[in-house]
Amino acid sequence: MVAALAAAALVVWGALSRLAEADGGPTVFALLAALAGAGAAAVLLSGLATIGQLAGSLAVPLAVFGLVAWRRPGGAVLRGAAAPLALLLVAHWSAALLYGEMKPVTLGLLCAAPLVLLLPRLSRHDLLVAAVRLLLLMVPLGGALATSASQYFGDPPSTASDGAADPAADTAGDDDDDYGYE
Repeated sequence: MVAALAAAALVVWGALSRLAEADGGPTVFALLAALAGAGAAAVLLSGLATIGQLAGSLAVPLAVFGLVAWRRPGGAVLRGAAAPLALLLVAHWSAALLYGEMKPVTLGLLCAAPLVLLLPRLSRHDLLVAAVRLLLLMVPLGGALATSASQYFGDPPSTASDGAADPAADTAGDDDDDYGYE
């Protein structure tokens, strides 16, 4: 498991490093902010709210990096941030896999999403390229969110065959309701 998570971190790091060499413009940071936001939503849906909020807070520095890249073009901002960003993203997603209810398929889709941004430019129009990249990025991110949502909004609690509620699932009369205070 640890080797697979390390490989996932290397894949994301490699994709972000190549993306920095090819195109470090402000639209890339907007797409990476979408990646961080979707990853945070997947972590939240896996049952780890605190780590999901931390993962979502990565979108703010990405927006700031986008502003810096807009004012100072050249791609140096992403080159310096590729390794820590990849490690932070994969660390949050890995925590959801290990300690939450995230499926390995969701982690795989999230790690494959930056690879979509490496597709070659087919047009000279930056807005068109950004729109196509965003649409392509939504394919693995949508799949990751769909698998997380299916896990989160899974089947309702089961009932016995005679229609009565399962007594093991009933917690209304537990002694833990008073938290030790009487």
